[in-house]
Amino acid sequence: GYEVTTNAGWHAAYDRNGQSVVQLFLLDSPTTPNPEWNYFKKRATVDCDKDHTVTALDDNTLFGVFLVKYCDATDFAAKASRTKNVASRLQSLLDAHLNTQGVKGQFPCQIIKVVGNTTHAEFHYTVPCAKSQQAAVISSLKSTCKHPHLVNTIIHENRRYKHDSGFAGSSSSSSEGGKFLFTMLI
Repeated sequence: GYEVTTNAGWHAAYDRNGQSVVQLFLLDSPTTPNPEWNYFKKRATVDCDKDHTVTALDDNTLFGVFLVKYCDATDFAAKASRTKNVASRLQSLLDAHLNTQGVKGQFPCQIIKVVGNTTHAEFHYTVPCAKSQQAAVISSLKSTCKHPHLVNTIIHENRRYKHDSGFAGSSSSSSEGGKFLFTMLI
């Protein structure tokens, strides 16, 4: 039998020995997660003005990087699905923001790698985008970065308990100079 508890948008199930076996976070919950459940005892943060850059890679592609502090990059290396879930959230928030701005088109976000260590994670992503729409999409990406659902998704995927770790899908990883590098081959 499992015991289920709820705490500020987090749901956890415990086995008979009191060990956490499942943690779920309701992404659309209006409350913030309990900081006690965060590995660092601090909420993961993204300073979008300072730690998020978006540039035109060429006439048809944008390249962006955002740094998440108090976030363990190795959790994203453990399962490719975690990175894909963050990319999906970034995509849905970008689509919603672009719709409110009246920008039409498809702009699929792809996180191409996560670099970092146990204290921070850098998410590197690309967005295919025609040159004529790059300014609007860059502006929307800057706004999307500040949305609380993006950070909540990262917190959800950056699990304190690593009981479900294991490499999945087509991914590769290596350790370079104390940093953990995770590259998704899509």
